[in-house]
Amino acid sequence: MIKTAFAVYLEKLGTAGATAVDWLNPGTTDVSAVEDLGHVTLPDDLRHLWERFDGMNVPDGTLMDQGLLDGQYCYLGVAEAGRDYQVTLSLYRQEPEFETYWPKGFLPIGTPGDGSRLLINCRAGSPTFGAVYDLMHGVGVARLSNSLIRYFETLVACVDQGVIKVSRTGSVELDFSGFREVGKRMNPGCDGFDDGLAPAADSEDWTRHQHGGLRCNERR
Repeated sequence: MIKTAFAVYLEKLGTAGATAVDWLNPGTTDVSAVEDLGHVTLPDDLRHLWERFDGMNVPDGTLMDQGLLDGQYCYLGVAEAGRDYQVTLSLYRQEPEFETYWPKGFLPIGTPGDGSRLLINCRAGSPTFGAVYDLMHGVGVARLSNSLIRYFETLVACVDQGVIKVSRTGSVELDFSGFREVGKRMNPGCDGFDDGLAPAADSEDWTRHQHGGLRCNERR
């Protein structure tokens, strides 16, 4: 369950003194801000995550790296995710080609603040429904994990193996090289960790089943 995987991760960060843990908002079951958006069907994993915490309340003036819960992203609450996706809906109407960069139905749940996003595939019927993608600013999407559950299991493994550490100032620090190694081992078939695979941005794996590796709608 995502609650267990996330709780374990959060406990490990808290024990290590991560400041970002103190800035998590209480969880919520009210997801109305995103349920009525076009092309969006929420996976159960995402509902469970927001039940655990509804975004972050990072104090003004905080250094960016102190608000990154996994060393990469500051996580969005339900209302923030809805507002962010509303912007993409307007961009789809203005620039239809924008969908090749940020696919319709991919809901944002995190951002480092530079235009990149952590996305969840919320397209009902998609072969990768519920999968986690990294949208790299100016580049496009790469699949990181088959599910949100598996993504947080990967983060827990990163803590256990010293790939994620907490600095003396309370910032969560990620060894990106180590992250790729752990991620590739725990998320086979995901191009975000495996350069030998076709990039999801090119293959559009959310529209068709891929050959080889795990399909993203498969679960452990």
